Amino acid sequence: MATAADDRQHWQTDMLVGMTQDTRTCMRNRAQSLLRRGENDSEVLLASIEAYCARALYSYMTRNLQHPEDKTQAYIESLAIQELSQVQGSVQKLRPGTNPVKP
Repeated sequence: MATAADDRQHWQTDMLVGMTQDTRTCMRNRAQSLLRRGENDSEVLLASIEAYCARALYSYMTRNLQHPEDKTQAYIESLAIQELSQVQGSVQKLRPGTNPVKP
């Protein structure tokens, strides 16, 4: 028999999965938009993607789930790097000399 704590844990897990999927979709779309507009500096791309897409996930993870801020930020940065890397051709379009995007 499920307890209230089990139900809450299940709900929190579902919320985290859903918010992560939404954040990843936003990051991918934002990266595509910025690349279409000619932005090709990886640092600018990553900063913009994180700032534009990750506020809700960051807030949920640090406030509701009480994850440490540094680990939450590292997780969000890794999502942004993964999504930028997934955008077709994004790595080839980066300006020479910028930080490479690694999955």
